[in-house]
Amino acid sequence: MKVFKNIWFIPLVVFSLILGIAIFITVTDFVSSETIKNLALNIIAEIVIIFLVLILIERAVARNKEKERRRIENIAFKLFAVPLHKQIKIFFDIYKSSVKKKPQIVHNKMEEFFNAAFYSNLRLFDFYCAAPIIDLTNRKIDWWEYLSNEFNSFKEFNDKILFKYSYYFDTETIILIEKLNDSHFLGMLISYSRIARLQPVEHNFFNHLPFKSELKTYLELLVKLVNLYNKKKSKEDRALGINSFSWDNSISPKIGSSRISLPSMKDKKKGK
Repeated sequence: MKVFKNIWFIPLVVFSLILGIAIFITVTDFVSSETIKNLALNIIAEIVIIFLVLILIERAVARNKEKERRRIENIAFKLFAVPLHKQIKIFFDIYKSSVKKKPQIVHNKMEEFFNAAFYSNLRLFDFYCAAPIIDLTNRKIDWWEYLSNEFNSFKEFNDKILFKYSYYFDTETIILIEKLNDSHFLGMLISYSRIARLQPVEHNFFNHLPFKSELKTYLELLVKLVNLYNKKKSKEDRALGINSFSWDNSISPKIGSSRISLPSMKDKKKGK
């Protein structure tokens, strides 16, 4: 860590030369005058004191700057609370509307929630079903449109946050946000949602291997960002997680409401 900045370079060089000359005069017999030697000792003491004062000032300034950086970083992370909460809620709702019934074991930790059962049920998620929301014109919209709108908003929010606060974020946070924004999952979902408005596409898009793989990568990054938020949030702020959402069917979406109905074995035999 550099103690002094470039602005101190010339004064330091000058003080160093003076200090060197003073020490030379003090420890050698080049100058025999005691008065000059005493003056040299005083100069050495003064320069040492100046050096110590400069170091203390520089460290105090550095501490204050870091304190201010963390304060503004905390403000920026507060802004993440609502968008991240929405992101977690979206994936909870997708899972809730994909399963036949409420799981026997309800996982509250995000790392445990996004498990094999989560991805297995998402294979039967129907993007063309009605999303648990209505637009400003009181019109019901499907999941394609809903997810496209939400993820576009999330990308725009991330861009604005990085533009305004990137100076105050550490490298880990910046890389994480950039990776989320550049995620192939977001690009694929937004692109296919546009296609879905023009022509029919497959209902169970999560069943495609590339899409499923990119979803896993996206959720891993999302979990990391949520954990980072929970780590850096203020004590008075609420931690983000799965446990704040409800499996109650009185709260939209209902369990299994967007699940693709598979034909039973009897139906298959009849169809032969």
